[in-house]
Amino acid sequence: MDISKWIQFNPKLTVEHTTKKYFGKYLYKIVVYCPAGRLIDSKDPMDRALEHRREITKHINYGGYWGHKQTRDLEYANIEFLDVLRNIRKNPQGIKLRVEEPRVQIYANTEQELLDLVAEQLNPFANNIESVAGPADSHAEAVLNTGAILRKKDVGYKYKIIIRDGRYTADDKLAILSYLTNLGPETAKVSQSGFDMLQKSSGFIWNLYLYTNDPSISTFLNLIHPGVVLNCHELVILE
Repeated sequence: MDISKWIQFNPKLTVEHTTKKYFGKYLYKIVVYCPAGRLIDSKDPMDRALEHRREITKHINYGGYWGHKQTRDLEYANIEFLDVLRNIRKNPQGIKLRVEEPRVQIYANTEQELLDLVAEQLNPFANNIESVAGPADSHAEAVLNTGAILRKKDVGYKYKIIIRDGRYTADDKLAILSYLTNLGPETAKVSQSGFDMLQKSSGFIWNLYLYTNDPSISTFLNLIHPGVVLNCHELVILE
């Protein structure tokens, strides 16, 4: 990743290195500050949509943390910037947007795609770019393209298995828990929170993963519940 090209847009942006493909597809990402970012999906004229959003938040007491997220920084929303991002959403051309107000994450397969996007469409709002992320070098990019996850330290296991978020029966959850427990920590490791989730009566599983030295565990987990394994990633240590 050529840092010199990015600091020309915004010398204050931070640089991160990609350790895992975003959404299993993208290597590069920029994060832009964009209050009211959810309005890029609105079909109304942006000025009207923003006015309506602000009016609604005046009369609703969300309360608590989620309420703070819903109304955060609306006074700094920029109609022109929102219109540009909405146009990108409508005509993605290989670009993906993810809104997490007050920020929008923009993903691409190549660094050049993002550089062109900023130069051609986002340049007037370059100060809104807070960070850029991409592979540290060509070797890291090649490893990431194999589907591996990059690590700085050895965790003692060679693979990371991602369990698919979803709702499962209590029997399936207990069967998964029993199988992983019987394997022992030398073969598979699940966090305490992961064990607790599998033991709960609730059928939902989310953000569950495990480390292992035996990737064939994925096959046995899928026999318990077909499709329960979302991905199995090799862990690669890079200096």
